[in-house]
Amino acid sequence: ETKTLEEDMAYTKQKIDAGADFAVTQMFFDNTYYFDFLERARKNEITIPILPGILPLTDIGKVKQFASICRSTIPKEIDEAMSRYTNQPEEMAKVGLDFTINQCRDLFQNGARRIHFYTLNRLAAMKTVLDALLRKLHPNTGNPDREKLFLHRELVAWRAPRAHALVEALRIAWRDRLA
Repeated sequence: ETKTLEEDMAYTKQKIDAGADFAVTQMFFDNTYYFDFLERARKNEITIPILPGILPLTDIGKVKQFASICRSTIPKEIDEAMSRYTNQPEEMAKVGLDFTINQCRDLFQNGARRIHFYTLNRLAAMKTVLDALLRKLHPNTGNPDREKLFLHRELVAWRAPRAHALVEALRIAWRDRLA
């Protein structure tokens, strides 16, 4: 655990200089943290891809627990919006996933090419997020399977144990089609 942003960046640079091909951020809920981090990284001559780490929001109580471990902050507006539905888990998840979808759209619109999702094996939540992103990115697609494959290869990095091998296979299949 570092005490300053400068110390954190120096440690990050050490890991990258040791041979990292890409980096993944800790989870965050305010995209300005990601873009500020990218700017500091570039100033420190870090040029590898840095994927934003996104946790799909479904349960504000669990997110608060997880965020306290990672020392992440939750914007007051999302905390308040989700907390209104403490006794309505489906509504809470809808509010949280809408926030996650909008957060991802903002990242893509501002230059992110890939996103790492901390899925915590909540594949239904991930399906909701990915389907919404696909509709926005490719609203008139005639071949949704091809577009999903494109999305996995170009925009999304999965971490769920069961999904990881499938996504890697999709990446390889898509790469081979382009060859």
